[in-house]
Amino acid sequence: MRYPLTAARVRRAFFALMGLMVVAAGFALPATPARAQDGLVRVAVSDPYWIGVYFNNVDLAGSPKLTRTEREINFGWGTGSPDSVINADFFSARWTRYLYLEEGLYRFTATTDDGMRIWIDEQQVLNEWREGSERTFVIDRPLTTGHHLVRIEFFEATGSATARFGWERLSGTQPPPAFNAWRGEYFNNRELAGDPALVRDDSDINFAWGWNSPAPGVIQPDNFSVRWTRNLDFATGNYRFTVTVDDGARLWVNNALIIDEWREQSARTFESDIWLPGGNVPLRLEYFDGAQDATVRLSWRRIDGGGGGG
Repeated sequence: MRYPLTAARVRRAFFALMGLMVVAAGFALPATPARAQDGLVRVAVSDPYWIGVYFNNVDLAGSPKLTRTEREINFGWGTGSPDSVINADFFSARWTRYLYLEEGLYRFTATTDDGMRIWIDEQQVLNEWREGSERTFVIDRPLTTGHHLVRIEFFEATGSATARFGWERLSGTQPPPAFNAWRGEYFNNRELAGDPALVRDDSDINFAWGWNSPAPGVIQPDNFSVRWTRNLDFATGNYRFTVTVDDGARLWVNNALIIDEWREQSARTFESDIWLPGGNVPLRLEYFDGAQDATVRLSWRRIDGGGGGG
C-alpha cells in the first residue's frame, strides 16, 4: 500500500534521520573530557581514569587552562609545573572519577603540599585547604558495593608541589560508626610542632610499638609525638581515667588537664578522677616518645556505682 507524502510524514522522517545521526556521533565521541564553564566536568561511571582540570590561580576560579585525563593521582612536581600552560606556583587542580568498589572498609591516603580537599559521594572527608609542608592524611570509610564519586581539589602556593591519592580495602565488614574513632595527629618531633606528618583515625588508644614506628616510612621510630582528640557522650557521674605511658603524656578531660606527666620515663601508669556533668565531653591526649620503647594506653571507668568505661 502506498501512503501519500504529506508534510507531517516529511517532518517525522527528518527528525528520525537526525536522531540516527546523533546516535552515530555519540559512538564516535573522543575519550578526552569536555571542558565545563565552571571547571566542573561530568564523568561517566565507566571512565577508567581521572578527569583533571587545572587553573592558573589557587581558587579553582574561572575556566580551566588545561583539561586532561590522568591514570592516577601520584604527582611530585617539586618546583616545576604540571604542564607548560600552567604556572609553577599559584595554581590549582580538580580531579574527578567514579570508583567501583565492593562493600567493605576502605582506607584512603592523601599526601599534599600545599592544600587539599576530598569528597566521596558528595560528602567532604578531608578539608586541609591551607598552605603547609608535605603531609599525609589517612581516612577510613565504610562503603557499599557500587560506583562511588570521588572529587579531589588541590592548590599549590610556592615552593614544592605534591599531590598523591590512593586507596585500599581493609576488610569486608562494616566498622563502628565514625564517631567511635580518635583523630590522631602524628609528628616527627617530640613537641607536636608544625604540621603533622600523618593524620588518621584510631579506633582506640592502646599501643605498644616497642622500638618500632607507628607508621613505618612516614613516622620515625624515636622522637615522635601524637595528639589524639575525640568527643564522647558520658552519663553524669565520677570517672577514673588511667594512662600507661613510655615516655610522656598529658590528658585533658572536659578541657581540664587531669594528668600531666610530660617527661622521659619507663612505662608507668597514672590515674586521675574527675566528675562529669553528663553530655558531650571533649577528650585530648598528647604523647611523646623519646627513644627505645614506645607505649601509650588510655582507659576509663565510672567509680560511683554506674556503668561505662573505655
